[in-house]
Amino acid sequence: MTRRPALGPAATVAAIVAACVACCVGPLLALISGLGLTAAVGALWAPVLAILAVAAAGAVWWLRHRSRARCSASPQVADLPMPTMSNAEVRELT
Repeated sequence: MTRRPALGPAATVAAIVAACVACCVGPLLALISGLGLTAAVGALWAPVLAILAVAAAGAVWWLRHRSRARCSASPQVADLPMPTMSNAEVRELT
């Protein structure tokens, strides 16, 4: 029986690196593809989000403008007389 020669430190490091690559390549590729997918969706949705933001700002302006026009008071002063109570009404309250 012949003995195999002992592997050197470089072969041991190479075996460790190969095992690490075999174990970690799947999650790393998933992470990289997930980031790419997120970037692609962001690139496609950015114009849509900008349009929605402008539409929401326009709706807020329109609603505020509408409520101000509806709730504006007349510039004239309303002269209202003071109410008076008769003695009989005062006695009923006491």
